[in-house]
Amino acid sequence: MTRPKVFFVVENPFSERDWKRFGIEILRHRFDLTVLDVTELVHPRWWKRQKSVGINDLPTHAVHSMSDLCSFLNSSSPDAIIMNLGVHRVRHQFYKYAQRQSAITAEFQFGAIPGDELNFSLRSKFKLVLSKPTVAVRGMRARINRLRYGRDHPTLFFRGGKAAVSRSPLSKTRVVDAHSLDYETFHEINMVGVSRQSRFDTPYVVYIDQNLGYHPDYQQSGTKSPITPNCFYPAINEFFAEVTRQTGFDVVVAPHPRSTCTQNERLFWNAKISSDPTVELIADCEFVLAHYSTAISFAVLYSKPIVQITTTELLDSWENKFIAAYSNALGKSPLNIDDSVGYPSTRSLDLSVYPDFYAQYLLSFLSSSPNDHRRLWEIVADEIEAGIKS
Repeated sequence: MTRPKVFFVVENPFSERDWKRFGIEILRHRFDLTVLDVTELVHPRWWKRQKSVGINDLPTHAVHSMSDLCSFLNSSSPDAIIMNLGVHRVRHQFYKYAQRQSAITAEFQFGAIPGDELNFSLRSKFKLVLSKPTVAVRGMRARINRLRYGRDHPTLFFRGGKAAVSRSPLSKTRVVDAHSLDYETFHEINMVGVSRQSRFDTPYVVYIDQNLGYHPDYQQSGTKSPITPNCFYPAINEFFAEVTRQTGFDVVVAPHPRSTCTQNERLFWNAKISSDPTVELIADCEFVLAHYSTAISFAVLYSKPIVQITTTELLDSWENKFIAAYSNALGKSPLNIDDSVGYPSTRSLDLSVYPDFYAQYLLSFLSSSPNDHRRLWEIVADEIEAGIKS
């Protein structure tokens, strides 16, 4: 029996990490699947730095021009197109094709976080225009694209939490409740039943690193770092030492994926660095220290106390809005470590877990269908298969 032909369209070079998080093994088992890479059309500079390559014998086709895209669509005739794209003319081309050929279109939002709904003030936008004109130009271009191409609506929209927001109008769309990518990771670890052993013999605390001051996105987006490394890292190391003195727990850093071992050893001298997966570190820890990372999801799923920390610089930065959004979602008040260092941390660390906030956080950002025990990409495949057959 011929399997339905499905395109998974991306605008970033496909990686080994993408293979797992986008459920490629599940999708290729059900469909004749091709990853269609349109990075060169949407982000030509990214394409020059890192071209897409074939992974694990997965058919991957890189599109080099709009005419190439049109010919490939017409010659391949996909039954369904799953799009992980922003709003622009390339995406619009897929919708035009799907409308002509009655192909199913699918979009998803599996990574909603507190703060997604935030709008910056006119004053903040004006300051951005003056300080970073290239960023302002990109933002203006994105707004124009939304006005020109934002009316396309998918056949299916999968949401990993009730707070998920679509890039498209959904008046003619079937909205499908599913799970977030973090929930899928958690679900996979706990359903498989594989036993694991912590690398640490004594109780510990996890700090979720966000590579503050060194994240490559700052340079790529033209955004100023919210902290000064020479101020931030001495303060946080002093805070780690205070936490250990007051609780008896070592602090273990869950490194940011885009940081390096050498960098982490240089920056965190009062903590241990672990190469274990963040989800596993959090599963076995006593509590979590974090700013506003998406990995906070794992602390919520494992019902771990969360101590949200900040600094005076972060409070004065553009990132404070996101810290406040996480605080509201978790029912917590951020602890300014610049004010708390040198004081008994046990008086300041709020180790409470608020079940009502955690339950709402789960439904809003982690799974809009927690009672559905199917894997995330099984839900996607089931819905697409049913749509093709109908």
